[in-house]
Amino acid sequence: MSRLPREFAKVFWQLIAGGLCMATGVAAIFLGWFGAAHTRDVTDQIPYLISGGVFGLALCVIGSALYFSYFVAQVHHASRRQQRALEQMLMSAGARIPSADDDAGLVVTVPGGATYHRPGCPLAGGKDAAPKTLAEATEQGYKPCAICEPNPANVN
Repeated sequence: MSRLPREFAKVFWQLIAGGLCMATGVAAIFLGWFGAAHTRDVTDQIPYLISGGVFGLALCVIGSALYFSYFVAQVHHASRRQQRALEQMLMSAGARIPSADDDAGLVVTVPGGATYHRPGCPLAGGKDAAPKTLAEATEQGYKPCAICEPNPANVN
């Protein structure tokens, strides 16, 4: 399975949940208005205003936030794809991709952690990171970081 469908599936629930929340919110606002419009007494309209208006508005805001987070995730994934494509183009042209640490094949591990990172990874920054070779880290059972994605092709 390629990386794109897996990344899409991770955030696709936000798109579906956002649409459902917004549709339910609009329906709740309409039903609240409909109930309040058919009641003469103001004290009978207040429950419709609260249940339909406020609850529907809250659902619309939550749905909008889910849509926005889906959009941000898609922009992030597109940026990562462009970065990988640029790195591959530079590597095929014979250029060396600079990194935070110039020791070829080095990764860092954090005590108590289960992943290895590129030397410039923000998750390992500010911690007591120990440099290791990629082979040492994989032999010791460390997994690659999901943020900096170190692998033999892009470790330095």
